[in-house]
Amino acid sequence: MVNFILKENPFLNMNEYFTNRVEAFKKCVEFSQLTDYERTNNSIICVTFRNFFERILKNEYEKSLDDDNSNTLNLCYNVMNELATSEHSEGERILREEIFYNLQLEEKYFVAFYSKLNNKAKKIFSSLKENQ
Repeated sequence: MVNFILKENPFLNMNEYFTNRVEAFKKCVEFSQLTDYERTNNSIICVTFRNFFERILKNEYEKSLDDDNSNTLNLCYNVMNELATSEHSEGERILREEIFYNLQLEEKYFVAFYSKLNNKAKKIFSSLKENQ
């Protein structure tokens, strides 16, 4: 007989997932504009996180961020790298389809973005862009 171990899906509540890891996300303009219903929709939360990340990254490139914003950007990278290396396949799917797929980065932001990704996240991003 084969024994199966069911692992809890840590990505059932992306609102909680992102706000527990990036405190500034819960206080950002993008998040504050969501309705209560939208805050329960994982796809909407992921798109909102992506938009928040794009804004923070562009702000860093255009002008130097204060320490709080720089730390927030690093926390965003930590989240993306954590999703990429998750033992649960849903983490990689979320990163690929909900965050990377529609990421709108001008070329001038790309080097800063790509350099902060771990190898697994780089591989996911590169394979996605090759197929577009």
